[in-house]
Parts: sequence; structure tokens; C-alpha cells
Amino acid sequence: MKRHWYLIVVFLIVGLLTISISLTKNHWWIKTSTPKIFFNGEEMSNSEVFVSTDGDYLLNVKKGDENLGAYTILKNEKIVGLTSPNEFIKLPWGYFVWTYPIPVSLIGTQAAYLTAKVKFEERNITFTMPNNEDSPRDITAIKVEF
Repeated sequence: MKRHWYLIVVFLIVGLLTISISLTKNHWWIKTSTPKIFFNGEEMSNSEVFVSTDGDYLLNVKKGDENLGAYTILKNEKIVGLTSPNEFIKLPWGYFVWTYPIPVSLIGTQAAYLTAKVKFEERNITFTMPNNEDSPRDITAIKVEF
């Protein structure tokens, strides 16, 4: 029995990890490099794209070191929303989100921007919205090519 004690501990640890990950599978977002992000027509090569187990996307749009916003694309619901970075824990391979479904301020509602337009196509998603008063541009246009 003493000889197999370590095997029992290893199986318990592996079992607990497996159960924990499977129960929280919708909370994990994995980094991907497939989509390209364009911000006002300019490719944002520093931007990061993460995909959830449900096929939704998190866009962390960056221009150099400047963070231009975090957007969530809910593909099945055909919704694009603004996401608070406080909802995520950064990991080496992606993000862990605290709550599921992820809370977003929907673009096109009073909680985000009143006149935003979202267009879903087979190979890309485009959304445009007015900027806040502090921004020099009138419209922000983001395109994601898959």
C-alpha cells in the first residue's frame, strides 16, 4: 500500500485538475494569430486576438504600446461589445475570464455608442462607431479578417 500511495495522490491531483478545467471551460480564452485587425484602415500588428471555447473572439486592439480598446465578438449572437480589461486574468497562453457569459457593453446601445454599425460577413466582421469627445477622429472603424 505504501508503494502505491504516490500514484493515488497523482491520480487525485490529475482528476481534480481535469474536473476544474472542464467545469470552467467557457472561461478560458486562447491566443490565436489567425485573424488580422484593421483600425481605421491600418493593420494593427501589435493587436492580440483570443478565441473562447464557444468560438467567440476577444480583440485587444493596440497601436504600438497604446491600448485602443478591448472588444468582444459574440459570433453566434452576432454581437460586438466593449469589454472591461478588469474581467480578465492575463496568462502566458491567453486569458481567464471571471464571469461567463462575459459582460459586455453592447455597441449600438446607450451603454456604449448610439450609432454604431456592425456588419457580419463570412470572412470578416466590420464595426464602426463614433469616438468620444477627446478623440481627434469622428469615426472608429475596426475590421477583423478571418
